[in-house]
Amino acid sequence: MNIEEILQRYTAGERDFSKCRFEKINMYQTDLTNANLSNSQWSYCNIKDCNFYKINLSKAKIGDSHIINVDFSRANLSQAHLYRTCVEYSNLSKANLSDAQLNIIINSNLWNANLTNTTIERLQNSNLKNANLTNSKIKIFINTDLTGANLAGVDLNGFDLGFSKLSGSNLSGANLSQANLEGADLSCACLTNANLKSAVTKNVNFTDTIFCQTIMPDGSIINSE
Repeated sequence: MNIEEILQRYTAGERDFSKCRFEKINMYQTDLTNANLSNSQWSYCNIKDCNFYKINLSKAKIGDSHIINVDFSRANLSQAHLYRTCVEYSNLSKANLSDAQLNIIINSNLWNANLTNTTIERLQNSNLKNANLTNSKIKIFINTDLTGANLAGVDLNGFDLGFSKLSGSNLSGANLSQANLEGADLSCACLTNANLKSAVTKNVNFTDTIFCQTIMPDGSIINSE
């Protein structure tokens, strides 16, 4: 099925396009709000300035593609696999990305997104305020706003989080050993059972931070008074 046929059927009221295959398509300013494209396969596609609000892309496979300025707000991308694919300047607020495997996300909005058990190769210049990253695996963080994010149990061993915005975040059980936290804002953050052994904490803002069985850089264990 080609994109023209899908658009014709979508305009006629159809929404179920699950298991469709797309190859070498250019999708521009396309509206597929509420469409079901679960288990679909995309390769060598350019997707730009599209409205994918509440779209269902669960278990979709998108490879060797470029996605720019696409509205994925409230979309379902659970268990989706994006490989050799860059997502830029896109809105993923309140999207379900749980158990997904993602490649590169740059300059995007992931406010309140569900990233539970999600794997991301690189996350850069993006907003993750109030996002749920429980047990996620993110290999590279660069200049990302994590204010109020749920990072419970996340492995950040050796990560460069210098000057990061982590105010009010939940880092309970997180592994921050050997991480660079210089200048980071951890005010009002929860560090219950977190491991900061050998972490760099110079000029960190620990105002009203919650410590409970927290392993500090020198190996000592502290609790908030």
